[in-house]
Order: sequence, then structure tokens, then C-alpha cells
Amino acid sequence: MSARNEFLCLEVWLGPMEGVRAVGDGPAAFTKGVPQTLRIAKLELDRREQVKNHLVLGACVGVSNDRHAVVRYSQGRIVLRDLGSRNGTFASGEQIPPEEDFFLNSGDVFLVSLTPVRVTLEDNPVFPSHPLQPVPIERFTSPELAPLLASCRQVAESRRERFIDTRHLSDGVLRNGGPAVEDVLAQAGLRPDLLLNQLWDPTFFPVTENWAAEALLRTLGLPGEMGEVFVASPKVCRMLAASRRPVEAAPGREKAQVLGAELFSALARDEAGPAGLWLRRLGLGPLPGTGTAVIEKSGKRPGAGASPPVSSPGEPLPSERSSPSKVFGVPRGQIISPGPPAGGPELPAGVIEAKAHRLAEEICGLSISEWFTSPQERKPLIKERITSALEAIPQSQRRAYLEKIYQYFPVVGEDAGAEAELQALRAEAEELERRVADLKAKQGNVAQKPLEAFPWGDLLGTSQKPPSDPQAVLARQAVRFSLDIELFMRELVHGTMNSIYQTGTILLPDQNTTLRALLDQTAQGRPAAVERVADYILAVKRWQEACMSAYSDAPSEWFGRLWKKVNPAVIEGFVKAGGFKSKEKEWWQEYKAQVRDLSPDVAQDQVLAIVADLARAMYEKLKSGS
Repeated sequence: MSARNEFLCLEVWLGPMEGVRAVGDGPAAFTKGVPQTLRIAKLELDRREQVKNHLVLGACVGVSNDRHAVVRYSQGRIVLRDLGSRNGTFASGEQIPPEEDFFLNSGDVFLVSLTPVRVTLEDNPVFPSHPLQPVPIERFTSPELAPLLASCRQVAESRRERFIDTRHLSDGVLRNGGPAVEDVLAQAGLRPDLLLNQLWDPTFFPVTENWAAEALLRTLGLPGEMGEVFVASPKVCRMLAASRRPVEAAPGREKAQVLGAELFSALARDEAGPAGLWLRRLGLGPLPGTGTAVIEKSGKRPGAGASPPVSSPGEPLPSERSSPSKVFGVPRGQIISPGPPAGGPELPAGVIEAKAHRLAEEICGLSISEWFTSPQERKPLIKERITSALEAIPQSQRRAYLEKIYQYFPVVGEDAGAEAELQALRAEAEELERRVADLKAKQGNVAQKPLEAFPWGDLLGTSQKPPSDPQAVLARQAVRFSLDIELFMRELVHGTMNSIYQTGTILLPDQNTTLRALLDQTAQGRPAAVERVADYILAVKRWQEACMSAYSDAPSEWFGRLWKKVNPAVIEGFVKAGGFKSKEKEWWQEYKAQVRDLSPDVAQDQVLAIVADLARAMYEKLKSGS
């Protein structure tokens, strides 16, 4: 493997975000003479440095928000550095001092707080594929999956965890895999009950990762903002989605058996994951007759020794999608030919894949930045960007280049999904008709006073001339101030209920509009908006009182729960049973065990979770009038 063709890759190895990946610039960085750099944090942006984080661990507890660690690769060396995180970064059994370099090898696993991450160098890397976040298991509605997911959930809840990763999935498959799984275990002389115990003790992990076994066996929670949702890791989602086709093709009585066999094989094929490594050490491999659930190769191009990439739950597999007649609104024939054919030799496959991945990201960003323009305005911009990128690709590789883009930015034919969209539009129309009927019933035959005669333009600042009357100017300022306060309340409520900042218009929970939008509707002469303004203002007042109450009560609520664990009287009572003076060391060890999991980040997450619960409870109480 040539250093110039190596891509630096990071992948979450276990936990709620298992399977999430980040890939470096590869040959592009080598050409520029700069290190490949992958930053790790909880949020997408390092607000201090104003740079993008690459491995975003939003569903992992203990990871610092803006900046936690960074991995660099240059001149054949992989370097890990902790960026002053609160909960630390660990490798090879030791905590890495902040702002100091620690050298890693390809294949090593290190801990970002409690989240294991595996680093590799790959010449033909698997680029990130959907889903990129944990998915609620309610999304999986197949009846064949119900017993398996119930079993996985049961073992997760017994450990006070609210997610399913490949370790939980392995447990469920061993319990519910059916005759094929039972036969292969019997042939290998393995007892399922002993294997189930191994899943949750240090022997599950390779010897090279024994140093991290204690941390990896600890119960892992989810951040407070995720509430009570129960999720599956991205890797488990891909395995479940990839098993769908063979299960659907199986006869009714055999569907559960086929599901167990496919998932067992998927786990065995996950050669770099902990479950795959464990099964390989036991001498177990994929079952005969299976082969659709390939996970590690899910991002490879079909036809290159890998199965097609799998989709998110509920979506058709890529091979089932119709071949798109248009790409991003541009006919296929118009983007294959433009630009002079690039000279020189063909580019390595890894370079083509990297370039396609980055172009797909650019197109996605361009689409977002032009969100409020019309499709007719966006299409030329996207076409121009694709055409420009194709000029740097040799003519013989352009089709393969575009096929890569289709994988990273999947599109469907113009007729695909039309029926589902039609049904959604019909449902929306029925809902609008119901609302109109309700409004007519409320209004009866009462004549409505025309609203357009009121000087709304002066108050809202939409009139061409500013008001000259001092009282009108004062009223305009009062309305502007009210709108500013309402915006502040929306942002305050959003910040209370969510730890991740949202772009675009922020709405109050249970509301689908803003005060400004309602006042604009009133100014346009829509009588129904008047009643909605009053209801909306009442909702804002309720959220104001709810947030104030929550922020006032949350610290004492949290500290009260904490004090039950660390109250000296409680610990002294435990120690005095064996004699305080002779048990000082044991007392100290017990105290350290009690507070071992505490940290500023954990405290922050817990306080914000309590604030969200209290705010919701107070708002519902105010809403109900009790």
C-alpha cells in the first residue's frame, strides 16, 4: 500500500453510534503536502476555531461539545491528540495528556471518553453511509423482526441501556436465530448459554483491547436530549435493512429462520467489528446460502466485490430503485458529455471515490444554501458545478465517477414515490378541509369586520412610508419589541429542550408558526389569524413560566439526587459497620467508586435533561389549567 494512496479512517467500534465513520482527504492531502486531519467532538462545529468536526458523536455521553480530540496522519505516522477534553482520551491503557501527541497503529482502538473508536489506513476506503445517527427501533415494523428486537431490547434494558449495538444484536441472534444458527453452534461444540455469558465479560474482546474492557463493559447511557427513545446503532440499522430482501423472498414459515441466518452471517462478516472478531476467534463464519448482509463493504461500488449499499430503514434498497432519468434535475445525457476530455492516465479508484464523495457534499451544501430559490434557479447552479468537476476526470472514468455520486447522494426516478406523495397530499388536503369546516362552525353567521382597514403596515414595518404620528411610531416600536421578545422566547425554549443548535426558523414545541407569520396573515385580512394570535401568545406565556420554573428548580433537583450518593453521612454509615479507623482505605475506595462516573460534562447533561422534563411538565400543567 502506497502512503500517497492511503486514507485515514475513523469508525465508532461499539455503542449507540457504532458504525459511524469519518474518512480523511487521502491522496488530495498528500498532493497538497498537508496532514490528513480528522477532528472528533459532540457537535459539528468547533465554535472556538470555527472549523468543522469530522467524527460527530452527538449520541455519546461524555464527549466534549466543540472539541475533544484530533487524529492526524502524515509521513506514515498516525498521531492522536487530546484537545483538553474534560473526560479525557485513552489509548493503550493510559490517558493521553492534553495537547500531547500519542502515536497509533492502523487497527488500534482508542477511547473518546467512553466511546471506542478504531483508526485504520485504507487504500480503498468505505465512505460514510446512511444512517449517520442512531435510529429509533420503532422504525422497523416488520413482524419478523419483532421477536428479535424485543429480545435485544430486553437484554439492553437489563443493563439500563437504551440502544442496540452488535453486541445486543449478537445476544438476540443467539437466542432467536433458529435452527440454522443452532446447528452451526452444535457442530462447533459451542453452548449458547456460555456464549451469552461471554458477550458481557472481558473474553468478548480481543487481547489487544483488554486494557479497555472495563470501560467497554460499563453501562452506557444516552445524552439527556434523546429523552426516553430506544435506538439501534447505525451499523445494526444497516444489517437489519440488508436482511430485508432475503427475508421477504422466503416462504412465510421460513422468514424468521432466514432472518436469523442472514444476521448471523452479517455479524460474522463484520471482520473489523468486535462481534465479528469474537465469532472468528470461536471458529465461526458466515452461514452457507447467505450473503446479502455485507456491512464493511457497504460503501463499495456494486460490481467491485461488494454488495450494494444498504438504505435507511423503510427505504428501498439501491438495487430496487429505478435508474434515475435525471440527476439533481439535470438529464443524464447532459452531464456525461460536457467539457473536454481530461488528458493523462486514469486516476486511482480511491481518488475517484474521494472526489465523488466531496462533490456530493458540495452539491448537498449548495442545495441547502439555495433552499429558498426555485428548482429552475437551482438546476443551472448544480449543473454548472457537476460540469466543472467532470472536466478534471478522464473521459473513461466519468460514468464510474457519477455512479459514485449516485451512491452518496441517492436520487430516484421522476415517477418513483409518486403514489406515496399523492397520498400525503390527499391527507393534507383532508386536514385543511377539516380545519375550514371547524372555522366555519365557530364563525357561524357572525359578520366579520374587515381587517385590512387597520394600519398593519405601519405597525409591522411593511409600509413604504414610515409613520409620522408619534403615537404610531411608539406602537410600531412596541410591536417590534414584542416580536423580539417572542423570538428570544423561541430560542430560549429551543435551547432548554435541545442541546444541539438548529438552523433555520425555530418554532415552539407544539406550534407550527411564529408571531410574525400570524400578524402578517392578520394584516392580509385573514380573520382566522386573530384567534390564533391570542392562542399563540398564551402558549408563549406558558413556555415562559415553564422555563423560569424549570431553571429555578433543576439545580436543586439534580443536587438532591446527587447528594443521596455522596452524602458523607451515608458513606460514614457504611464504613462504621467495619470500624472507621481501620477501614480508611476501604472508605476512600468506596467513595471513589461512588463518584467515579461524575464529571462536569455528565453534570451538565443531567441538569439539562431535568430542565427539559420540568419545563415540559410545567407547560402541560399550565396548558391544562390545573
